[in-house]
Amino acid sequence: MTTEERTAVVRRFWKDVVERGEHGAAERLLAPGCVVRDPAHPDGEVHGPDSVVELADSLRGAISGLTVRIEESLGVEENRVVTRLSISGTHLRTGAEVRVTGISVSCVAGGKIAETWINWDALGMMRQLGNVSQSPEASTGEVRAFRFGWWWPPWS
Repeated sequence: MTTEERTAVVRRFWKDVVERGEHGAAERLLAPGCVVRDPAHPDGEVHGPDSVVELADSLRGAISGLTVRIEESLGVEENRVVTRLSISGTHLRTGAEVRVTGISVSCVAGGKIAETWINWDALGMMRQLGNVSQSPEASTGEVRAFRFGWWWPPWS
């Protein structure tokens, strides 16, 4: 695959699967054994297209008008794509407008995403939702609770 073809696969994943919820696109864009690694997820990763779709569905179920903006997408090495993106919308439970930035590194093999590493500004999202104080004097209890993941998924 060319660099342009690999970056197109990753862009379609973010727009079609995550933003629009097109489940059929997941089958076309994700390898059967795909792994999505996210340090903010309690298990650290999800396996297979169905789990990835479930994760994307939960995000769209919590953020109305979810929009994925691809800020930049670069093909690197022979099968990697690095994508800088943002997700925005209205958090349904709080009514807060949120915008969260992140970076993904995806391995594309055989025209499908085989593995992705995602790193989000989870703390920034928690602050926008009012779950973590923005002041430097935040209590140790808030930070400790955040670290142990009682808030997962962070958008619920």
